[in-house]
Formats: sequence, C-alpha cells, structure tokens
Amino acid sequence: MSVNIPEGYEAEPGDNAFAALVGPIFQKREGDAIKFLFQAEEKHRNPRGVVHGGMLMTFMDNLLAHTIVHVIGDVKKATMSLSCDFVGPAYPGQRMEGWGEVTRATRSVVFAQGSITADGAQVVTGSGVWKLLGRG
Repeated sequence: MSVNIPEGYEAEPGDNAFAALVGPIFQKREGDAIKFLFQAEEKHRNPRGVVHGGMLMTFMDNLLAHTIVHVIGDVKKATMSLSCDFVGPAYPGQRMEGWGEVTRATRSVVFAQGSITADGAQVVTGSGVWKLLGRG
C-alpha cells in the first residue's frame, strides 16, 4: 500500500526497529505540540478485518513516549504501565492520527495521556506511566 503522507509530517526519528517493522510512523510539530500518524494497512488487521488492538496500543505507547521526549527532553525511559480504551473501530486504509500530553512529571516518573483517531473519528484513548532511568 502506498502511503500518502500529509505535508509537514516526517519519519519518526530514532533507532526503533520494532516501530520500523510495524510502521512507518510519522510525526509533525505544531507549535508546542506534536502529532503522530500511520497509515493502516492489511498487515495491521486482525481476523475480523479491523486494525488489531495490539497495533493501536503499540502506536499509543510510541506516541506517548515521543511526546515525553518532546516535552522533557531525550531521556532514557521505560513504560511502567499503559492503559487503552477502545472506543471505535479502525480499518485498513484509514489514516491513524494521534497526539498526547504529559500530565505530570516527577524526578523518577512521567505520566501521559493521549488519543488516536481513524480518519478523524475517535478510536482509542490511553494513558500511561514511564520510569525515567538513571534518575532518582
């Protein structure tokens, strides 16, 4: 499937072999915020024909981790918990867009929440906690 990337988006930076395997994933800076995008393909669907929940959780984990980097800087971190609510279906061929925000940061952990849409319709909300490694 050909990926038609909207103007302003660029390939997500970094050396993330897993994201490269399931992606590509793109990002776009908009002022102080950052948005994320991937084009759902057949490889992302489950046997019922909808985008697999595991892919949507992978996208949420990735976009929240990159949001943390955007807000507090390039720090080593690990996901401690990630919770997602699936509120609508997504299908191959749809454009998945996501964004997040850091809701709290301490010396040792960061809390974030985000949202994913499929062609503009809400499909997932999520939140998580990341351990800052090598700190407090």
